[in-house]
Amino acid sequence: MLRSKRFWIAVAIILATGGFIAYYATARTTTAQPDEPALQTATVRQGDIVISASGSGNLLPAAELGLGFRSGGTLVELNVEVGDEVQAGDVLARLDDTSASQQVAQAQIDLETAQINLEEAQDDAASANDADELTSVRINLKQVTDALADAQANYDAVFDPARDWELNDPRRVDRLKAERDATARALDKAKDNLAVAQSQYNLAVTSLQGDVTQSESGLRSAQLSVEQAQLSLESAQQALTDTLLTAPIAGTVSAVSADVGEAVGTTWIMTLIDMGQPLVRFWIEEGDLDKAVIGNKVTVVFEALPDQEFTGAVVRVEPVLVTVDNTPAVQAWATIDVPPGSGTLLSGMNAEVEVIAAEAQGALIVPAQALRELSPDSYAVFVVPPSGELELRPVEVGLMDVTSAEIVSGLQAGEVVSTGTVETSN
Repeated sequence: MLRSKRFWIAVAIILATGGFIAYYATARTTTAQPDEPALQTATVRQGDIVISASGSGNLLPAAELGLGFRSGGTLVELNVEVGDEVQAGDVLARLDDTSASQQVAQAQIDLETAQINLEEAQDDAASANDADELTSVRINLKQVTDALADAQANYDAVFDPARDWELNDPRRVDRLKAERDATARALDKAKDNLAVAQSQYNLAVTSLQGDVTQSESGLRSAQLSVEQAQLSLESAQQALTDTLLTAPIAGTVSAVSADVGEAVGTTWIMTLIDMGQPLVRFWIEEGDLDKAVIGNKVTVVFEALPDQEFTGAVVRVEPVLVTVDNTPAVQAWATIDVPPGSGTLLSGMNAEVEVIAAEAQGALIVPAQALRELSPDSYAVFVVPPSGELELRPVEVGLMDVTSAEIVSGLQAGEVVSTGTVETSN
């Protein structure tokens, strides 16, 4: 009831205002008086209305990686220069691998020797035990040992620090985490399986022979020797692989800081950027925070390409304000669509960005000053018919900015509405 009273009071005030406007509109047609108010009007039109915020920023690559070797050495091969495009897996540089190759060869010999010793120990153990019962558990032990080696290799590959950059890439981080979780679980399971298989093997030997014989001790020792030799070979092979610097992603070489013949360590010697799906980092005023919403459309114009407009969407909004030109600002990131035939996009290019919070195309539009607020979110306008008598008409308002308002219902294109009066003099 209280709200209803307020509504009709507002209507009464507006009607009184309308009568005042109508009076002056009629008086102006009969008797011209100096300094009389003139009725201001506007025609309901169709057009577009956009609620947006403007900002500025610059273009950054989707990924920027500093690349270096895992171990030091002499640089003997450098296959790229600044500006070169590379694909994932391309060999970018190489260290002298003489020592690493020799270590791999020696590790292979040691493994073959250990395997021969293991075979001899297995023959000795088989001759002292029931071959049929021991064969089954031995095969199982070999299988789970091989499975553990495979699981360990998969784990090492997935947890390779060279892939840590994917944790900073929103498109790859979930997939990498899932892959790492899966390989970790598989490695744990393989270790458990080996422990079980080893226990089964030991139990079979104990049940058949009672005491651990010299031959069984030799077998276990030989098995450990083989495992150690396998680990040594894998380590040597990894050291050989580490003499190659490969591209973890496709991209463009943006910096190189070493020359062939130079002794290098583990610090970065080149930088690789991915401009395939670049991002725009931009800033808008603190007061426009409500428009910085993930998913909102953006339009981008680069200073170097003023005749091209790129579109995209907000993908990240920083949780802390930053200072830009001594003014608090909202920092956000947006993707942009790069159609074929676009101009060259370089990292760091300056950009003007418009964030579109809402828009309506082909809408009925009136000036904002034509609206009369009856109650919160309830509006009406004075329609000026050909007869000149003002008609107060409720309307439904959609989008509205400081100058214009979208009329969802209540008016038609071509109708004339009052925007108020203005003092004039003859």
